[in-house]
Amino acid sequence: MLSQVLRLEVEIVDNRLLRVAGSGPYRTHIGHPSDNTHLLQYVIDNKQEKAVIHSQHDPICQGCGQYGNCGELAFLDLPVMHGERCLGVISLAAINAEQQQRLQDNITVFSDYVRHIASLLIANLTKNPTANDGMDVLFTTLINSMDQGILVLDEHGIMTFANQNALTLLNTRWETLVNTPVTIRPLVASKDFANGNAQHVIAFAAQQEVVIGQHHNGNNRQLFLFAFHQSERPAPINEADSEPRIGHFIGNAPAV
Repeated sequence: MLSQVLRLEVEIVDNRLLRVAGSGPYRTHIGHPSDNTHLLQYVIDNKQEKAVIHSQHDPICQGCGQYGNCGELAFLDLPVMHGERCLGVISLAAINAEQQQRLQDNITVFSDYVRHIASLLIANLTKNPTANDGMDVLFTTLINSMDQGILVLDEHGIMTFANQNALTLLNTRWETLVNTPVTIRPLVASKDFANGNAQHVIAFAAQQEVVIGQHHNGNNRQLFLFAFHQSERPAPINEADSEPRIGHFIGNAPAV
């Protein structure tokens, strides 16, 4: 979720430097030692965050055994603290120039955001240390704490999670959505490539809403992230208009 919201790569390790989770190139070798141990160990030992905007020039990176070969351009590493103990590190990484610039432009906002997420993790795990459904509780806590509207569906399109911001944007209640089949389809084929968002029609029960956001599929789940700024809603879509009507097109270009 962090990776999709912040549009950076994410690696999470425990205080033994074992990889707990990751996106992109960090998705493999879960449970094995991380490759970026030098910077991560620094954060664990000092119990404070560390930002590296240019890995080729930062002194801390020059002491790493992977220096010059790691492929990452920038990092923002934050400790996950429980009292005086560091339990692990959440690392945001930029592996291309676009991500590097985004990290540099939003360093303070991203730092505050991830520290907030880390505090939620600790608060929830401390409150429910033996809950069998701890991950579902944790996932729900994260979603409900997001300023962004979030929907989560299973592989069959059944709604499993939604936060209050999403319910407000959809003008509905959780009782209407829970265990309800939901379809999400793009309204247009093109996307706003500046931020990855596009208009979508979300249909559920006897209701349809046009919203702006990102639709992701993976790991037997669907994730819909609402854009922070929603345009004024167009007129309600009629069911008859749900498919393109070829007869309304005018023209006879040879390519068509």
